[in-house]
Amino acid sequence: MKVPEKSIDFTGKSNLVQRKVEFKPNYEVLNDHKREDYEAPKGDQFFGDFTNNGKFVNVYCRDFAAIDGDRVSLYVNGVEEVRDIFLLGEFRGFKVELKPGFNKVEFLALNQGESGPNTAEFMVLDDKGNTIIRNRWDLATGSKAQLVIVKDQ
Repeated sequence: MKVPEKSIDFTGKSNLVQRKVEFKPNYEVLNDHKREDYEAPKGDQFFGDFTNNGKFVNVYCRDFAAIDGDRVSLYVNGVEEVRDIFLLGEFRGFKVELKPGFNKVEFLALNQGESGPNTAEFMVLDDKGNTIIRNRWDLATGSKAQLVIVKDQ
């Protein structure tokens, strides 16, 4: 007995499959976590006053939590020294020249990344490589992590 040959229908007009529902993914719901308004502690975080008579300090920062797009800018005595630092998992360093008197070092949180708050670990080393401070911050957008280095000479 010979079976009649039948070709396969690739046009989508097969009687075997009938589309009942047109699927349209709702990307608004799928990406809703990106719009979460995490209520990070508002306000600045002050990490203290330190005395150092070196010519400069090296300031390092990195994202200590999820690498989610946290960005900061570095200010020294109210002047923006480094703009828009994208925080990675490894430390990035910046040299800060010290002037006699007070040297106010600030990190301004530009955002909170994909999941707030803006999280970073930072450390400040003197010109001989000694650690002055090592700490972490959790900042809301627009808040600052601050410290002061006093140079006597």
